[in-house]
Order: sequence, then C-alpha cells, then structure tokens
Amino acid sequence: TGSLANTGEVTAELFRLGVPMANLEMIQYHPTTVEQGGKRMLLSEAARGEGGRLLALRNGKPWYFMEEKYPELGNLMPRDITAREVWTV
Repeated sequence: TGSLANTGEVTAELFRLGVPMANLEMIQYHPTTVEQGGKRMLLSEAARGEGGRLLALRNGKPWYFMEEKYPELGNLMPRDITAREVWTV
C-alpha cells in the first residue's frame, strides 16, 4: 500500500517460477490511501467510520462512488467490497 512502485510483480514472477510460498491469504490490500509526495499513505478505516468519504474525480468534479453504488452503507462497506470498487474506479 505504501509504495507506488510495489505492484506485486516480483511475487507473481516468483510464484510463476515455482518458488514455494505460504500464507499468501495473510497479505492485505488496504483500499483507503492517499497519494502524497510520490508514495501512498495509509489512512485508517476509522477515518471512514468517522465520516471520511471516498471519492474520485469524474469530469473534474468529486464523485462519491461508494455512496452512489451502495446508498445503504456507502463508505462503510466492508474492505473487500471497497477494494473491488476502488480498483474498478
């Protein structure tokens, strides 16, 4: 999460080459980050719990995509759903 350069490609290549790996299910992707100074900084999910809103720019204007797609919980949707939507957007 913290690096713009860390894409998981090295792990994927090692996996492709047959290097034994374990506990890969313990790797977490954290969808709530902000880019600052060439890196991504982690924002606690507590920020969303306290009213922080996820947005993307659409046509130059803020688009609160989680609130639009999931009006019942919006930004408080579980991490797996939020991560999928962030990736999609």
